[in-house]
Parts: sequence; C-alpha cells; structure tokens
Amino acid sequence: MIDLVLRRPRGTALVFTALLGLAVVSFFRIPIEGTPDTTLPSLSVSTTWAGADPEAVCEQVSRPIEEAARQVRGVEEVSSTSGLSISTVTVSFAKGTDMDVAAMELTERISMIRRDLPATVRPSQITQSVPREMESEGFLVYSLTGAERPVLKQISEDIVVPALERVDGVSSVIVEGLGSEEIVINIDLEALRAYDITLAHVAYAIRAGIVDRNVGVVTDSSGIEAVLRVSSVPGAPGEIEAVPLAYRGGRFVTIGDISHGISVSYSDQTGAIFRYNGLDQVSLQVDRSPGSNAVATARRVAGAIERIERSLPRGVMLDLTEDGTEGIVKDLNSLSWRALLSIVLITLVLLALNPSPMTTPLVLSSILFSAALAVTAVFLAGYTINVLTLSALAIAFGLLVDGAVVVLEGIAYRRRQGFSPMEAAGKGAREVAVPILGGILTTLVALVPLLASQGVLKLYYKPFAFTVAATLMASYVVCLTLVPSIAGHRGKSDWYKERLWDRTLARWVSLLHHRPWIVLSATILLVAGSVFVLVTKVEHGETWNFGGWERNSVYASIRFPPGTPQEIVDGVARQFEVILARRDGIRASRTYVWGESTYIYTEFDDEALESGFALQVEAEAMAFATTVGGTSSVWVGGISPDGYWKNSTSAGMMQTIELRGYDYQGLKNIATNLAAMLSSHPRIQGVDINFSRREMNREQLAVVFDRQELADLGLNPVQLIQAFSYNFAGGYGGQVRVADASLDLSFRLEGRENPELSDVLDSGIQTRDGTIRLGDVVSIDTLSVQGSIKRENGEYVRTIAYSFMGAERMAARFRSTLLQSLSLPSGYRVYEETNWIPEWLRKEEGADMNLLVALAILAVFAVTAIVFESFTAPLWVLAVVPMALVGVVAGFWAFGRVFSPEAYVGSVFLVGIAVNNSILLVDSYVKKEKEGIPVRTAIDLVVQERLRPVLQTTATTVLGLLPLVLWPISGQDLWGTLSFTVVCGMVVSTPLVLVALPALIQVTSRRRRNEKV
Repeated sequence: MIDLVLRRPRGTALVFTALLGLAVVSFFRIPIEGTPDTTLPSLSVSTTWAGADPEAVCEQVSRPIEEAARQVRGVEEVSSTSGLSISTVTVSFAKGTDMDVAAMELTERISMIRRDLPATVRPSQITQSVPREMESEGFLVYSLTGAERPVLKQISEDIVVPALERVDGVSSVIVEGLGSEEIVINIDLEALRAYDITLAHVAYAIRAGIVDRNVGVVTDSSGIEAVLRVSSVPGAPGEIEAVPLAYRGGRFVTIGDISHGISVSYSDQTGAIFRYNGLDQVSLQVDRSPGSNAVATARRVAGAIERIERSLPRGVMLDLTEDGTEGIVKDLNSLSWRALLSIVLITLVLLALNPSPMTTPLVLSSILFSAALAVTAVFLAGYTINVLTLSALAIAFGLLVDGAVVVLEGIAYRRRQGFSPMEAAGKGAREVAVPILGGILTTLVALVPLLASQGVLKLYYKPFAFTVAATLMASYVVCLTLVPSIAGHRGKSDWYKERLWDRTLARWVSLLHHRPWIVLSATILLVAGSVFVLVTKVEHGETWNFGGWERNSVYASIRFPPGTPQEIVDGVARQFEVILARRDGIRASRTYVWGESTYIYTEFDDEALESGFALQVEAEAMAFATTVGGTSSVWVGGISPDGYWKNSTSAGMMQTIELRGYDYQGLKNIATNLAAMLSSHPRIQGVDINFSRREMNREQLAVVFDRQELADLGLNPVQLIQAFSYNFAGGYGGQVRVADASLDLSFRLEGRENPELSDVLDSGIQTRDGTIRLGDVVSIDTLSVQGSIKRENGEYVRTIAYSFMGAERMAARFRSTLLQSLSLPSGYRVYEETNWIPEWLRKEEGADMNLLVALAILAVFAVTAIVFESFTAPLWVLAVVPMALVGVVAGFWAFGRVFSPEAYVGSVFLVGIAVNNSILLVDSYVKKEKEGIPVRTAIDLVVQERLRPVLQTTATTVLGLLPLVLWPISGQDLWGTLSFTVVCGMVVSTPLVLVALPALIQVTSRRRRNEKV
C-alpha cells in the first residue's frame, strides 16, 4: 500500500479529498444529542388506583401485572415499585426483541387480567422505559398559563398538542396538570339521607339506567333482518338527572333529587399542581423521536410554537420552562473550544521540536483527515454526535499525530543516512508500520475490558470506545498513506536534518543508562514509594459531583409529614411564591406541588445577580422558612454558599440495611425483630423499618370490622369496599356513555373532592334489615406503612434505616459487625450495593475496577507478544506501566485529588497509551539486535533514533489533554479525571522510560547472552 501511494500521489490526494467531502455530508446528517441514545429493551406499565395504600397496590395491582408480564415472550426481568395510588412495573426484554410486538403482547396480557383488578383501578399505561441511570436530557417542557386549568387543558389538547405532534422529530407531547375529562355528580348528603338512599344505590341505578346494547336480530314484515338495539344513552350530561333511583312517597326519586347538579370537568386525581410565575399552568412535555437531531428538532418546535401563539385566546401564554438542548449546546461548545485549544498547543509543540516548520501542516493534516474518517465511521455505525463521541475526539487529538510524527521521523532518519526521498519514504514508513500498529492496538485492547463490562457501564462506554477506535485506526491509515506520499515528493527541502539539541540530549540520556543498576534501583524505589503513597496517603472513594451548580437561582424544597392535606402544602407554596415569583429581577419561577412535598425554583436575571437583589430575595425566603412549622424538612438556598436547612429526623450518621425475600410478611417480621435489637443499642436512634429514599412513610387509616357482625347483617367485605369507595372521587370505577363519548364518572360529596371522614362514616350501607351508617359497622385505626414497596424478580425489598451517634468509622465498623452476625432464614438475604459511585459507573453487575486494570495489562501483553513474536519483548514494553503509576500517584497526592472510579478508567486508558513509547524503543532495539549490533551500541542508537519521536508524541498527547484538565467540563468529571490521570502518567513515565527501559534491556539482554554462552 505504501509503494502504491508513493507512485500515485495525485490519486491519493483525490481519494482523501473525496473522503473529506463524505465526512462533511456525514457531519450534517448525523443526529446531535446530549448523551447517547440508551433506550433499553424495557417497557414500563403504570397503573393508578386512587387512594390505595402501597401494600394494597402491591398485592392487588403490581403482583398480578408482574405475573401477566412474565408470560410475554422474551422477558428477562420484571421489577415493580408500588406507592400511594400508583404501581409501576418495569419489564425488561432480551436484546434484539421487537419492542412493538412485545408492547402489543404485553397489552393483551394485561387486558386479560383487567377484570381481576380492583374495579376503581384505571387502565394501565404502557410506555418505553429507560432506567434512571441512563435517562437522557429532558428535551423541552412548556407551560400554558393565563386561564383556569380546565380551559388550559382544553386548549392544550385541541390546539397545542396536535400542532406539536406534527413536527418532524417529535414523538409525543404529554400534558400534565389535570387528568382526563369526567362527569361529576355533586351529591346532596341531606337529600341522600332523607330518601334513605346509599351511594351504592346511585351507582347501581346508573349502571342499570344507562345501557346501549344489541339484544338480537329480528325480521320485519317485509322479511328483512335487522339488529334490535336497546339504548338509553343520554344526549347530554344533564339528562342523567332523570335516571330513577327508588320509589319513595308515591313517586320515583331521581338523581336530580339527591344532587346539587351534574357537571363536566377534568379530573384532578393526578396529585400534582404546577404553576409558572405564580400562575396556574398546564405543563406540556415534548419528547423527541429516538435518533432524531435534538438541536434541529428543538428549532422546529420553536417555529411551531410561534405559529401556535398566534392562534391562542387573548391572555393565554405559552412559555418554554425547560430546554434540554441548552445543556447540549453548552457541552458541545465547551468541548469544541477545548479541542481547538488542543490543536493550537499541539501546533506550538510541533513548531518547537521540528527542524522545519513545513512539516507541521503535514502532521496537523493527519488530525483533519483522521477526524473526518472517524465522523464518517460514527455516522455509518448509527451513533450520534454527543458529549461522549465528541469527548472521544477531543481526547484522541493528541494521539492522532503520533503516527504521523513517528512516520516522518522514520523517513527523516533514512534521509539522513543518504536515501533518496522516495526510498526514504518507503523504507522509513515500512519500518515503523508495525510498532505504530502495535501502539494503536494496545490502546484499543486496553478499552476492551471496560467495553466487555455489563449493564450501564457498557451502554455508555460503547460509543466512546468506538469513536476512539475509529479515530485511531483512521490515523493509522493516514500516517501510512498521506504522510509518506507527501514526504516522498519533497526532495528539495532540508526538513529532515537533525538539530543540535537532539544529539546533546541523546548523549545525556545514554550516560544515565550506561549505569543500569543505579538507574533500575532508583526506579524500583520510586515505584515502591508510589505504591506506599497510593495505599496510605491518597484518598480513595468517589468525587461528589452535583452537575456544575450555577448560583443564579434560588431553590426551596419543603416536605410535610405523610397525610398532610395537599391544600396545606399548596398554601405554604403560595406563601413562598409571594417572595419568589412575579417580582422585578426574577426571570422565571416554577412551582411543583406533589403529595406532601413542594418545590419552587426561581431564576434571576443578570442585573438582579449583580445588584445583590437575588441575595436579598434568598434571605427573605430563608427568613420565611424559619417560620414554617409542621414540616419534615425544609431547604432554601442556591445563591449564597450556605443555605437554610431544617430536618425533623434525628442527628447522627444514618446507616441502612437492605433486606430481600419472597414473602412480604416474613420479611416484615425479620425487619421488626432487627429493629428491636438495634433499638436496644445505646448509640442507635430513629430506627425505621419502612425507609425509602424517595417516598416517606405514611400514616394509613385502616378500616376495622368484625366478619361475623357483617355476616349477621347480610354483608360481605366487597360490599363494604364499594360503600367506602363511592364516597371518593373516581370511586365509581367506570365510564358512562353520553352522546357519542364515554366519560369517567365521579361522585363528590357536597362538592368536596376529598370528603371529611365524618361524612364518609355517616354515609349509608344497605343491609338485609335496611340502611344503616357505615360508622355503625366499622371502626378506624391508624397504621404506619411503607411509602413505597419495591419488588425485583419476585423478591420484596425492605430497607431498614437507623442513626448511629458516633464517628463515621465507628458507624461503619458497627454495621459490618452487625451484618456478619446476622443470621437469616432460607429465602431471605441482605443485599449490599457494592459501592455508591457516579450513576453511569454504578457496579450493577459487580464490576471490579482493579480487575479491569489487570485485564487491560494482560490484553496489552497479548498484543505485544503477537507483534514481536516474543515473550520477553512484551515484558520490556509493560515495564513502563509501574513507571506511569509513579506519575499518577504523584499527581493525585500533590494536588489532593480523590482516586475515584473515574481514575481507574483513566488508568485503563493510560496502560494502552503509555506503552506506545516503550513499543517504539523495543521495536528499534529488536531490529538492531537481529543485525548483531552489541547491546550498549544498539541501545545508544535506539535512543538517538527514537528520542525526538518519543518526546514529540508525549508532548502532543499531554498538551492535547491539558485543556480538559485545566478546564473540566461542568458536570462531566469523568473526562477531567481521565485526562488528569493520563497527563500525570505520561509526564513522569516518558523520562523514566527513556532512561530505565534501556537500562532494563541492557541488564536482561546481557544475562540472556551469558546464559546462551
């Protein structure tokens, strides 16, 4: 191939021009997104059961759906989370499963068990599932304000959603803030009692009074067959008032007699309240199609929004509240200018170290064409331009020029020996082709252990590894084709001449390795010292990264105890909004109220931040937070370094123990016994057997009854449940047909969505002897239950939390001793999360980062053994690894950095890069050894020949990564730590490898020769 490109320089130029054009086309067609498309083969089944506690949801909703899901072909794992009123079942499928078919089959399976679920359970929603660790950017969220929420809901469904769903790249638009449209019957309790009618009577009368069925086929007098249909469907909701209920006082009592009226409204059973700038809002979440260009889709959506705004009623506003593409553009721009800075630094190094400035453009062209080929490969492979792929290009920039530098130095070395330009280009390129390939392969195989990891790590790392591989292989093609083609036709230039400092530095290096035992002893002491420092001085753990918090906003988060009415929570939120919304200097304010929690986010403009007004508002919010009582936790802050924090839980070091088992009650009994044991310890406080990181424990009102008493009254528990459920919104548990539409039906007692407990107990239930009060046959008790119940592959999950009053190490030692002494029955176990590390590196599959480093070293050994057809040469090559460790340890110790899992990833990457220099030296020595040159002379020639390429490749690699070290990407600690690890290792290992490796070769080569003699 080298001879071919030397003979056809014009053809080579045309080929590379065409490849560059192909790269331009690929770049403009490749999708752009923030993170890789990590859509997993999973489906999420969400089911709502209004008012049901987590235990009931788990047993009566989640478990039946789990069993149905396991019958679907291709299912590998099923897990569920059951919370207040909602069940979420995640169904994971084998890779390669057709998810459209799987969704259809899962829908069919769930529809088959629909009648077995409680009557008031709403139909399940099946959507594509992406685990929390792998969630992509939130894309776009809009708020619709300026009218009452029912009006906003109608506008969003009639105008906004249809227009946005027609935009290319938009997959769906989800409207939040109100539920579906429903018919509401406002029950008059006094009339209900006066006519001695129960809500069960009303529900039965509606089911019996509104029918629409075909009853059979009849033949008329002319002999024509016709379908006979019985229909009493009302033409309007108001006609439901005429449905008869009972015969009282000589006349029929209708629904109109026991109600204050019938209306149509939107259900408010979503449990969430949204406000934007203090105004009621309906939220619209715009989701994009997988593989679409996020930035381009966002632009098209913005254009559609401008057209929609012209058709909105006066006063109604549509505002963008969340824009996921802002982060995408920011990250991509950050990486872009860092890459440009890397190129500038690499250019300066090349100009400083090369004898002729004319060689610098040739070396830099390898970056251009290698990157172009890599972009084409990424496009053809179906990947996207995202933070990971662009980071791979930025990290690889320093490595791209290595091949071109080595090839040029090889050609220059032959030119200095008197070869003609064409001969030197061919011979020099061929001589270094194998070591360059070896260096690239060692870098790539070092990535294989990480790529072979399972779970989240593999899914995130795959596009990064592919881009690095494509870039480096492209650079190999460029350095062996374009570089010799141009260098072989530059006969008049003196670019190949040696500089004075080359010979001087080579002599000094040779003087050092001429005393091999001294050099090796010093190196061994350095390595041993670095191991000692790594074990005893360098901190190991995780670097906590909160995503690059920009202090331009104030956040307020308030949680109330379980059972707190949402009206109280919303009232507190509105009081905070007086301070944090609709004031000069405030750009936008968003309020979320969910259950017993509220969250308020206020963003300020630049003037407010500079003038100190933002700090004043924050201080006002903090001052008000101190006056709010009855909360579980309050946090206010965001501008100043210290926010206001109040928590009602106990002090001390919180510890958790996660138990798993297949029997819910048995697991609960074990947790109760363990809690009793923990409570007896003098340093333990606040033991909680229902702990959940996301859901607080709840106080549940339990209905207590006597089965025999019910039987004597002619009642059963099902009738009791119906009598209670009809008192609540959504309790009817079905739909009614009105005109051409089927709508949900709901009862409201005296217009209240959440009735008073006394009114519920005063409502009637029909017995064999007549109507009696519900409160006469039941009593109410209070129980504490889990905020949510988790199941994974059939196992229940229960977490026990406690506070240890003492130092962190003492708490850890106590927990370790406790777990070792804990004996559980068969079928139960303690589940240990291996480590709390950044989410995308979470060790879900038990990955051991030390093992990954060891596997990378073994992979490098295997490749170099194949390249050199020797078992000795690979050991020489790998000798640079402990030398690189010296630099890594020195860097982390000197700068006080934590040796985190990201540092392990950097170490794996460093193993593949650091050996490139030793490969160049060992390859040159092996060739000279075969020529019969004495060991010391051969070593001196190797240093003289390879010194400048080793220094140049190291300098370009280090400076190419330096911008990522000095200016880490906000929220992307991986790339900064990876680059820091590689830079430290290369800076120290390069001088060591130039001195210690020749010394090691001398010592081992002499011994081998003595053994042969």
